[in-house]
Amino acid sequence: MKNTNLIILILAGGNSKRLKHKKLKVLLKIKNQTLIDITIKLAKKFSENIFIVINKKLIYLKKNFLKLNFFIQKKALGTGHAVRELFNKNKFKKNNIFLVLYADTPFISKIDIKKMIKKSKTFDVVILGFISKNNKSCGLIQKNEKGEIIRIVEYKNSTTLEKKSKLCNSGAMIIRHNAMNLLSDIKKNKITKEYYLTDIIDLSIKKGFKVGLVETINEIGSRGINDLKTYKQNSIHYQN
Repeated sequence: MKNTNLIILILAGGNSKRLKHKKLKVLLKIKNQTLIDITIKLAKKFSENIFIVINKKLIYLKKNFLKLNFFIQKKALGTGHAVRELFNKNKFKKNNIFLVLYADTPFISKIDIKKMIKKSKTFDVVILGFISKNNKSCGLIQKNEKGEIIRIVEYKNSTTLEKKSKLCNSGAMIIRHNAMNLLSDIKKNKITKEYYLTDIIDLSIKKGFKVGLVETINEIGSRGINDLKTYKQNSIHYQN
């Protein structure tokens, strides 16, 4: 049964610079379907309230998906900026919860999404993580001595000590309406000059909100397709 209060945000506004391919990453195909098509099909299993953040190059997709809501991110200033702009320019209800998915991570497990939705009943923010012994790009989930989540650090900005964490961030996240109001407090990263959605974790904790974790065994599907290597890994794994 679909959740009428669930709003799904699919982020597909990146420029695919790391991919080094003539196509935009979300238009690459697996099983004769583009990554964004697969992600939309996944989203539709949970809600009809779907918003997709795209860049100008993907504006033609509006004709293919007339029932979906598209939002054009005019400047690629990061995930935090994309979600903040979409949230501020639409009227949402206070009982809405927001599931953030990425078009380059189309193989998130349906079971894990169900777990996240269930957990969001008692947590203000829920993140999806996985263990990886060979991580070179995914954000790192940091915990304190009590085992409580305290923040997510982008891999490229992490210290040697922070890199010892094997618990990685998939990017998929559920945020309740009260925590979405913290988007305006996200600051531009000094190194990349972007706004990271993951900063909402630290802000939520400082506000006294509860942050929960669903840890998945679906590493390949939760890792995301960042380059041709991970694209091939997903292709081999999900073609069968």
